[in-house]
Amino acid sequence: MQLAGETPQDEKWGDIAADKLAAALNHASQIHKQFTLHERKQFRRIIDEQGLSRVIDASAARKVGRLAGVHAVIYGTVSVTIAQEANSSWAAVRGSGHRLFCSVNVSLTMDEVATGGTIAAVAATRQYDSIAQDGKKGLSAEQAARRLIHECVGAFMAKICPRKEKF
Repeated sequence: MQLAGETPQDEKWGDIAADKLAAALNHASQIHKQFTLHERKQFRRIIDEQGLSRVIDASAARKVGRLAGVHAVIYGTVSVTIAQEANSSWAAVRGSGHRLFCSVNVSLTMDEVATGGTIAAVAATRQYDSIAQDGKKGLSAEQAARRLIHECVGAFMAKICPRKEKF
């Protein structure tokens, strides 16, 4: 499983999403005996040995999966873009004169290594504002990213698990 991002900050979010997804897969594996998880360190070693970018596309993911000897691979991206707008009237709400706009994008895909067919995929983009519609403090970029990662992992797991489990 490899989730990455274009920037070091996005890579951090990719690691957070990968950890959350790995925990959900591990939980499902214990219940359904459906999955055998392989360590991400093994995949990172193969990626480094092959000289591949940490930003993995479908073709590279399948190549790494073949080299690792797995049936399916999960890959994806997480990106968080923050824009700042200055205005002194927001100081009462945010504690500073800056309003932050945040765009979070999460994509998760599971492909079968042998055929390249997609088993499951989830992608979502959400826009968040540091000032809520009611004028009060909205979500921080970190809260927004964690919320969308949680939603996408839940939706992804619902697609690949045989029973309704809460993740």
